Amino acid sequence: AENASSRLIQRAAGVLDRQRRRNAYRIPWIAARRAEIRGWPPELAARYLAKTLSYRLGPDERAGLERFYGLAHELGLIDLHIPLRFVE
Repeated sequence: AENASSRLIQRAAGVLDRQRRRNAYRIPWIAARRAEIRGWPPELAARYLAKTLSYRLGPDERAGLERFYGLAHELGLIDLHIPLRFVE
């Protein structure tokens, strides 16, 4: 069961990474289509999506996610605090 679960997780990680890479090339299109609906100038939206946001989970982002998860547990927002696992 553990092996099958690991394969599913690896497959999901691959799908998410492929979509992240695909959307990185589509940022100008995404900004042009969605910015004005949200009241943003398209150039600002494209710059925000391309330069301000980070789409990778490095050590700092992982630490922040762990902290967020721990605080959610401390505040009673989630019942279980299971250690997070990351797929490389």
